[in-house]
Amino acid sequence: MQLSRQTRPRHILSSSTGHRSQHGMAQPAMRTTRRCPFVPPPQTLTAAVQIINAVPVKRLNSILTRIAQRHHEVEEEAFSEDERYSLQVALDIDPKAVSLLLDTLSFFFDTTQIILKTWADHGAQLVDTTRNQPFFSTSLVDTRWQASVQTASHTQTRTTVPMGHLQLELADNANQVPLPTSPP
Repeated sequence: MQLSRQTRPRHILSSSTGHRSQHGMAQPAMRTTRRCPFVPPPQTLTAAVQIINAVPVKRLNSILTRIAQRHHEVEEEAFSEDERYSLQVALDIDPKAVSLLLDTLSFFFDTTQIILKTWADHGAQLVDTTRNQPFFSTSLVDTRWQASVQTASHTQTRTTVPMGHLQLELADNANQVPLPTSPP
């Protein structure tokens, strides 16, 4: 029994081979819902990337724009059956490849949206936490310096010798205790 497009239920894709309808009949692979995107197996992802790489950039931009525009419409597909057929003809690929292309691009778009939202919500806190955590086991706490010029000594009367002393105070980050230093 084939369901019409209007009454066909939306399903979550469980594998790259398709899924079963609510009546237990095999159905072709459909676009996943945005609430629970599918994670393609590595070989499917590799095939999808090859298809994506074969699509001209201008056409790929149009497809991604359509996916972005229709992203908020959870119950509607980004592309109708007629538009999918037009893509199939324009890209000269089979229907499975069109579905794989659109599913993968939707998956990438959804994943990117999740990452962007997470970064927007928690990025500043992550940057602050990372910025305040030292990268090394010891850190520089204080510096002291002294510069002088010795113009003569008892053995040489016309010599100028510049001298500099630099003292660095280090702290052990694990214990926040200053490490012992020797005086200049």
